[in-house]
Amino acid sequence: GDNSFEAEIRLNPGDKVRFEEGPFEGLEAVYSLPRGEDRAQLLLTLLGRQSTITADLDGISKIQ
Repeated sequence: GDNSFEAEIRLNPGDKVRFEEGPFEGLEAVYSLPRGEDRAQLLLTLLGRQSTITADLDGISKIQ
């Protein structure tokens, strides 16, 4: 739809992002790699351990 929120986020490796929905809502991660059109590989530190996960871009926002 004509939704300004859907404006493409420009992400570069190392950018910090925040999950806006889903099981990781409110947590911060680091953008790593694109995974296709609308997904991204992210580095998430949880309980002191770093995990690599793949998430939908529409569920994350860039932290300025």
